[in-house]
Amino acid sequence: MGIEVDLLDFLHTGDFGGIRLGMTRQQVIDLLGTPPDWFVTGRKKGFQTSPIWKYGSIEFQFEHQSGLLCMISTDHFPLEGCETLRLESWLLRQYLPYDEALKLLESVNLKYQMSTETQTGTTHLILESNVVLDFNDPSYRPPYEKGPLELTGFWLKASS
Repeated sequence: MGIEVDLLDFLHTGDFGGIRLGMTRQQVIDLLGTPPDWFVTGRKKGFQTSPIWKYGSIEFQFEHQSGLLCMISTDHFPLEGCETLRLESWLLRQYLPYDEALKLLESVNLKYQMSTETQTGTTHLILESNVVLDFNDPSYRPPYEKGPLELTGFWLKASS
């Protein structure tokens, strides 16, 4: 049991080593085993009903009503897998500068659209696979100086 995920392939296709949006919890368990960590809410303390399962740095979020996988994401760096999830991180790393990321995406023929959230200032690079790379100003971390945008996370979310 276990999978290896090539994040470059994920960026191209949205397929996370065989894990795809819309899968059931049992299908994820069949590939990765019981989650090593999960989000506890209220009285729901067991992983079986948790909305978020965490395998290393990667979070799998399940839709409340259907229980189906609706999001794969991280904002935890450095990228780490776990016993059943091995990550080939390509060049996705904490503090990856925006300009460098654009060059990397173009070097592997990944097409994208850019959008910026006015409230947070987060810049999103939305790939054809619907994977989104988030970039923020480094002022959110010490020494709180303005600077070039840096990678702070990535996600793939089911359409609402």
